[in-house]
Amino acid sequence: MAYSLNDPYRLYRLTLRLNASVIGIGLGLALFLRPQWLTFLGAGETGMLAIRLGGAGLVGMGLAFWEVTTRPVMPRLASVAVILSHALLAAVLFGSYVGGSLAALDLTGRVVLVVLFLCCLVCVVLPCAYLREDITP
Repeated sequence: MAYSLNDPYRLYRLTLRLNASVIGIGLGLALFLRPQWLTFLGAGETGMLAIRLGGAGLVGMGLAFWEVTTRPVMPRLASVAVILSHALLAAVLFGSYVGGSLAALDLTGRVVLVVLFLCCLVCVVLPCAYLREDITP
């Protein structure tokens, strides 16, 4: 049912796969493998460990959400985890932007952060529609 045209979770699956690939695996691997890209934030050698741990956590989150999309029915608890994790990521991005931590970014960096922020917001709002529905396979 996950791959049929009458799948009620089709948009949710597509969005979650996109976010799992871009934010989870893509950004997570970038932070894990190249933490020195964030040296403009004032992270010293001790900060590199935190950046790598955050990247590893994002990769794990992306893989877990990718696995959730393969199930015929999306579990409610998984939807709650999607909402909470993306809300926390969006809050961190917004707080860093408002706090001026990302002032050293050029135009490309700001556009990337806005796109990441919007992707997180979509994954906060979209699963809310599926929480109340009782869809059976």
